[in-house]
Amino acid sequence: GRVDYTPNTNFDTTDNVVIYSQAGADINNLVIGGGQRVGMGTYEGTSDLETVARTDEQWRRLSDSLSFTRPAQLRGGTLDGAMILVAGVQAPFGGHALRFVTLEQDSSGVEATYVLLAPGEECTSAPAPQQPFFAIKAPRIDAPIRFTRIVEESPCVMN
Repeated sequence: GRVDYTPNTNFDTTDNVVIYSQAGADINNLVIGGGQRVGMGTYEGTSDLETVARTDEQWRRLSDSLSFTRPAQLRGGTLDGAMILVAGVQAPFGGHALRFVTLEQDSSGVEATYVLLAPGEECTSAPAPQQPFFAIKAPRIDAPIRFTRIVEESPCVMN
């Protein structure tokens, strides 16, 4: 059956933290390295991070590995019957974003579907690698989680 997921029920805020760090590199290295990989055709797409934390310890380890500040609603508390699903990618340049769209339960587990918005070829974006990710809190389900990614082209935004 379908799992009920209502963002404004599970989250107190729409704040989302995205980290762009690349340890040990300066901006020139990031720009040149990313451009060279794309130009040479050696960049093979994105690296996936698709995981679920069902315990406080799993969430602590996962959030520590992502090097971001835990959202206010998860600081100092427990998951209390919830789980955190995280999807992330490593992209060769800026302009990527993620969001979960559905959680559906069937006889073999739960399918977590998310959208990866990627800039179109005509878009201008930051020429440095980025590592966007998105996390959602949902009622805990002790069943296998399958992640499904839908890639959509994001519209170019002119400032």
